[in-house]
Amino acid sequence: MSFPKISITGIRLLLQEQRFNTASYGSVQCTIQGGESVRLPNCCERVFEMHRVGIIPFDTKDDLIALLFVTSQTRGRWILPKGRQKSGETHSETCHREGFEEAGVRGTVLEDFPITFPITKQADKGVLKLPVTYYPYFVTEQVDEWPERKKRQRHWALLEDAPKVAYREDLLGVIQHFGTLRQWITESAERYKSTQQAPQMQAQ
Repeated sequence: MSFPKISITGIRLLLQEQRFNTASYGSVQCTIQGGESVRLPNCCERVFEMHRVGIIPFDTKDDLIALLFVTSQTRGRWILPKGRQKSGETHSETCHREGFEEAGVRGTVLEDFPITFPITKQADKGVLKLPVTYYPYFVTEQVDEWPERKKRQRHWALLEDAPKVAYREDLLGVIQHFGTLRQWITESAERYKSTQQAPQMQAQ
């Protein structure tokens, strides 16, 4: 059976649209959710092996918006939660899992605003650059006990102060991009708040 070929641009779009079945990342043939299949160039397999999914945890109050950072395990720098997508997970599911494991937060993923940037990672062979797709993550709950509590610290910073806190080389571009989307991200968070408040008001 033959499969259509896909370009690097197409791969990036599919990553952002969450259409790939992660269970197929390790093979040349990748199955897309919905039954469609594509044949990837051999050189593209590494894209999926290295790709990560992360979140930009945030909260709002009036006109203010704050971001939540955690420390990395290897170098202790302030970063945003991220990780490898597990077999069968959607991007949204990975966001929820990584958010709770690394930062002890729960919330809602704003899937309309993916931000993909190259991020450095310390490995046995040195420093590697990995493509990471970050999603704004509106935090609705923060717990005191979470899986990586003993490995990481947390720190909230106003969006305007975030570039001073974050590891500049890696995350400055991510934060700047988040800032350009601030209006729409804030509106989405406010809409989510209103949908949660409505049932409470009806119950009263």
